[in-house]
Amino acid sequence: MSKLVRRIEKDFFLKAMYDEQLPVSYYRDRENHIMFLALPPEHILIFRLQEPWGNRSLPKTISLTFSFHGVPMLFHAGVIEARGFTISCGIPEEIRKNLDREHARVALPEGASAHISFWGDRYSLAFPRLRRYHSVRTKPADIATVKEQTERLAKARGYSYRLSVFENRPEAPGREECILAHTGKTIFLARVNEGFPKKETGGKNRTVTQDVYRRYLLETSGIGDKAAQTAEARFFHEKLASGVVSDVWVPILFQEYTVGCIRMWHCSPEKNPIDCRETEILYRFADAVAHELKEKGVFNKMRLADGPFPATVQDISASGILFTCPSPDICLKLMPDCELKITLSGGQHGIDLRAVINRVYREGPALFIGCRFRDMQARDIAGIFEFLYSSSQAS
Repeated sequence: MSKLVRRIEKDFFLKAMYDEQLPVSYYRDRENHIMFLALPPEHILIFRLQEPWGNRSLPKTISLTFSFHGVPMLFHAGVIEARGFTISCGIPEEIRKNLDREHARVALPEGASAHISFWGDRYSLAFPRLRRYHSVRTKPADIATVKEQTERLAKARGYSYRLSVFENRPEAPGREECILAHTGKTIFLARVNEGFPKKETGGKNRTVTQDVYRRYLLETSGIGDKAAQTAEARFFHEKLASGVVSDVWVPILFQEYTVGCIRMWHCSPEKNPIDCRETEILYRFADAVAHELKEKGVFNKMRLADGPFPATVQDISASGILFTCPSPDICLKLMPDCELKITLSGGQHGIDLRAVINRVYREGPALFIGCRFRDMQARDIAGIFEFLYSSSQAS
C-alpha cells in the first residue's frame, strides 16, 4: 500500500529534489521526459526542461515521479504555465512513497476501459482441479531427449520407471494417483520404511509430507487424527509388502490439473535410495509430456472460448491491476500464477499487456484478483504512464 508522507516530510522531499537535483519524470506522448527543479520550491515549482514545451496543449495537472535514495515517489502538480524550457506548477498537496506495485494506484481514467482475457488457451478438463495454476515452460525440454535421459538414468541405477497419462479422473481413494491428482505434489519416498518425510524435500514446496498426506485424507474422506494414522500405516504396509524400497511419483501438471504421472522405483535393499537431485530429470520429463499433449491437441475438445470475460477494475497502476469477476465459472480458473491479457483502451490509446495473478482473496461475496504486469517493454511502460498518469489528467 502506498503511504502518504507527512507535511513536514513533503517539504523535505521537495527541498531535496532541488538541493540534490533529482531527475523528475513526466510521461507524455509515450516518452519519458526528464526535468529538474530550476529554483528552490517556495510558492511554486519551476522545472527546467531538456527540450522546449512547444505548442503542445497544456494539461491542468501532470503526474510526476522521482526517486529519493531508491524510494519511488509520485505526486500530482497543477500546471500554471509552460514557456520555452521551463514549466511552472503549484506546490503539490501530497506526495506518496513506498508505492505498492511500484507506482500509485488509480481508478481507470474517465472514458477508458480494460478488457481482460486469458493469455493463451485455457481448458476445462475432467480431472480434479488443483488450487494453483501450473505454467508449463515456454520452451520445455525436447521430449525425445528427456525420455532418453530418463531411460539412461534408470538403466544406470537399476531403477524401474513408468509413464502414465490418465484417461479420466483417478478413483482409488488413498492410492498414489489420487494423492497426486488432489495435491499436485510429488510423492518422494527415498526409503519407504521411513514413511512420508516430515518436512519439504528439495525446498520448492512440491513434496507430499506427512502433514500434506493427512490433510489430503481429511479433505477427501473426512479422516482425521487416529484414523489417519491407521490409514497411513496401512498405506506403507502394503507398499513394503510389494517389495518396494525406494519410490518416487512425479505428477504431470497441465494448468490447474494433474493429467498423469511418472513413477521411478527400485526393490533392492542393497541399492542406494533414489536421490532427490535425480528426480529433476523427471520434472523436466513431466513438463515436456504436458506440452506435447497440448501441442497434439489432446485437450482441444475442452478448450474454453477465446475473448474477454466480465470483469470490473477496482484500481490500476503502472505495474499491476486489481479487479473482480462476477462469473463463478471463470473465478474457478483465476488462481495464482495464471497469466492474463489486459487490453487498455480509451481515446487514441490502446495497450496490450501481459499479467500474472499473484493474489486472490475474497471480501464478502466478491472475489478480488490482483495481478502484476510482466515482460513489459520500454514502450509499454511509457504508454501506460501516459495512459494513467498523464493523459487521464489532461483537460
